Formats: sequence, C-alpha cells, structure tokens
Amino acid sequence: MWRERGVDAWIAQKDALSRSRPLIKYQLIRMPEVLKKLDGVTDRTVYYWIEFNNCPKPLKLGRRMALWIGADVDAWLKDKKRTVG
Repeated sequence: MWRERGVDAWIAQKDALSRSRPLIKYQLIRMPEVLKKLDGVTDRTVYYWIEFNNCPKPLKLGRRMALWIGADVDAWLKDKKRTVG
C-alpha cells in the first residue's frame, strides 16, 4: 500500500503512529544470551521448550535470526524459579 503512495507517505504514517503511542524500549537478546541466563541448557532444549509452549517464543526476523525480549525471558525464569523452589 505504501508503495503506491510513496516512501514519504509511509514515513509520515509511521511518525503519526509513533506520536500516538508511547515509546516502549525492549532489550532484544539472541540465543547465546538466553543460554547464559539458563546456565547449562542447550539451544536444542530451548527450542524443544518453545515447541511445547514452555518457554517464551522468539521474534523471528528472518530464517536464521531470532530475538527474544529480555524482560519476557527474565519473567519466565522468575516464574520457573518460584514454581520449582
């Protein structure tokens, strides 16, 4: 849709949307940082947990790029620690 109207219209629309909503900043982390937080868990285990909805799902930015919202991972870990111990 923005291609017909041009890039300037697209930028104007994005600017209008950014002014109408508060800016929320997220820390995005990649798999190595997730694994550091989990201490000793492999990436295969994390993807297994994701498949069965036992772990926050990453944001897919491409075929080989997945990022997690750091606050989601921290909240999930805090909940896991509370239920286990």
